Amino acid sequence: MTQMDKALEDVISELDDQANRVVALVVKLIRLLSVDLRELLKDEISKQWECDYKCRDLGEQVAWLKKQLRESISLASLEHPTPTKVKSALETAQENRIKELEILFRDAKGRIMELETRIRELDGRLIHVLSHNWELAYKCRDLSGDIWRYKGQLRVSIALGDLEAPPLKPKTALERALEKKIDELEESNRHPQRRTRSKSI
Repeated sequence: MTQMDKALEDVISELDDQANRVVALVVKLIRLLSVDLRELLKDEISKQWECDYKCRDLGEQVAWLKKQLRESISLASLEHPTPTKVKSALETAQENRIKELEILFRDAKGRIMELETRIRELDGRLIHVLSHNWELAYKCRDLSGDIWRYKGQLRVSIALGDLEAPPLKPKTALERALEKKIDELEESNRHPQRRTRSKSI
């Protein structure tokens, strides 16, 4: 193998290493984004299920209390109502409890609507992230095509003098952006409390 062939192989090897680094960064980024979104959706769905069951229980309790209230009123009082009749302690307590439960029921329904809106927003974010991941995958494929094209050009056009001491190639903008995003996600995973505070804000 001549010196030129050896230098050419070194340059090709460097391009291969760069492509592998980009692919590894993209795969790592996709994995981190997927885990983060799945965890976020899991919490919201769990809250919605909890509110659904709470609303169902409250509705059943309201119906039961209304039935008890109706049964506590005697038939005679219905046939001959007395305007000045004072409500019993049981009737008053049941009516107050029904009002409280109806308020809780309305609040729970409002919370469910908020959670459903939040889930729809998260679905939109997930679709956006998946679309972005597809774009990254296509960029990786384009980079692979560029590398093969550069290999062909290098075999033809690189002079021996340029190959004797090839300059160190800096990281590309894509590599730097991917590494920055991965660092942010790893920092968020190491400090989940910060991420929880940011969600509540």
